[in-house]
Amino acid sequence: MTFKFFILIAGSIFFTTACLGNNKPAADTSKPVSISLDATKNKTDSNVLIVVNERIIGTIREIKKLDSLFAVQNIDRVNVLKDSLALSKYGENGKYGVIEIYLKNETASIKEVRMEEVKPNYDVIFDKPEIEAAFPGGDAMWRRYLERTLNAQIPSDKKAPDGQYTVIVQYKVDKEGNISNITALTNHGYGMEQEVIRVVAKGPKWQPAIQNGRTVASIRKQPVTFVVIKDDEPEKKKKKNKD
Repeated sequence: MTFKFFILIAGSIFFTTACLGNNKPAADTSKPVSISLDATKNKTDSNVLIVVNERIIGTIREIKKLDSLFAVQNIDRVNVLKDSLALSKYGENGKYGVIEIYLKNETASIKEVRMEEVKPNYDVIFDKPEIEAAFPGGDAMWRRYLERTLNAQIPSDKKAPDGQYTVIVQYKVDKEGNISNITALTNHGYGMEQEVIRVVAKGPKWQPAIQNGRTVASIRKQPVTFVVIKDDEPEKKKKKNKD
């Protein structure tokens, strides 16, 4: 299926679709099926994300008149992503849906997309930024911080069974590196999730994520692994003394 693309009202986008290269009989391909997104009337439509040649441009509300960026005939193809597909590829930015536009002349399009009147929205929270937020000093300093701060005995003290437990917490790192909205994505129990949340909340500011050379807010998922090994030596000594 190929999308033929028309935009002509500020804040609104209209599509018509036509079926190509398919020998199977269809109910009616003589008339295009229309899909409309109207940011002037529908708040959800206004938050649909627009991506041109893999570059996030902004939402329909922010862009206003996309047809001023390039000629309609320069469009090669358009993908419309919804629900889980949009979320898996663009994270929270895509929760209202995503329109991916690919132009025939990619080199020319990049120049047009950078026009001053259309700027990407760097106030959104990125789920997959170009450079992820990081603990100051990198992974080595993060491990050192955990060794000094994390109570690794928590699961043993709470009688957790032997094994390896990977706790995953998610949190927001804003443009200044501040941490907030810390939540656990796992539920192993025995105090492990609470301990990781405590350690992340207590830590220093992080280095914020980078998108297109700018610092941006992002969602970070951080794993921390606990290993529980039961110490049987005391029991063995007790048995030996009895003998």
